[in-house]
Amino acid sequence: QEQTAIEPDRFTRRKIDVEGQTRDRDRGRDREDRSFAPLEGSPDVEGKGPIPEIVIIAEEYAERNGIPYERQSEYVDINPDLSTRIADAYDKMPHDPQNPEVKEAYRDLIKQTRDQYDALVDNGYTFSFFDSNSDPYGGNPFNSMRDFRYNKNMAVYGTYDGYGTEGITGAAIEDNPLLEDTGLVWKDQDGIDRPVVANDLFRAVHDAFGHGIEGAGFRARGEENAWQAHARLFTGPAIKAMTSETRGQNSWLNYGPYGEQNQTAKLEDTIFAEQKTGVMPS
Repeated sequence: QEQTAIEPDRFTRRKIDVEGQTRDRDRGRDREDRSFAPLEGSPDVEGKGPIPEIVIIAEEYAERNGIPYERQSEYVDINPDLSTRIADAYDKMPHDPQNPEVKEAYRDLIKQTRDQYDALVDNGYTFSFFDSNSDPYGGNPFNSMRDFRYNKNMAVYGTYDGYGTEGITGAAIEDNPLLEDTGLVWKDQDGIDRPVVANDLFRAVHDAFGHGIEGAGFRARGEENAWQAHARLFTGPAIKAMTSETRGQNSWLNYGPYGEQNQTAKLEDTIFAEQKTGVMPS
């Protein structure tokens, strides 16, 4: 499920010398423990393994922010029992955006996400939107990561076009901090400027670091490893919120009531988790 055939498209043509890029971007730091080799068990696709510059940006971001950062040592297997328990915890988690603990966690998530985004932009990475009628990646999320790896660009599915299974309602906008306007603007595939909400920013940053640091895939095992990779860049209350938004939602998607269907479904046939603002049990 994690493997995707190599596609001869514009995301595989503009290859760079990754080792040369790494030397140029290393800024003189000599790290004997750094490795850009793919973790055993990670997806064997074209453009596999860590994106070297993203690893370096993550290390430098952690150092600047006093985060005791250490990359994962293995590409973890799914524990179905644990994932089912997490799915159940997410299912039972109340939507409780006015709870002080939840408010703190999401405020902190948005702040740290913006800081991580700024680190990516400062290093030349760019972002744009696509929607259900303009996907430049042909429905293949690995193509978005190839675009990011080789071209330092990523088009992100816009929250304006879809949010969960139910979509956005007026009540949701008023009651969900991730639907707040960040003040940023990205262009869509037609060149139209569109406002970036906090959910757009988090999904972009999560793909960059969660899927880019170790080359994690996009099915159940890949999403678990994306959480493993990205959680290490957060500190404090934000970890609770990012876990609900990633590990919680993805466990529900793959091991919740529609898990068996979702694990092999196409995107358009997937039943997504309810978009809730809350914190699961520790």
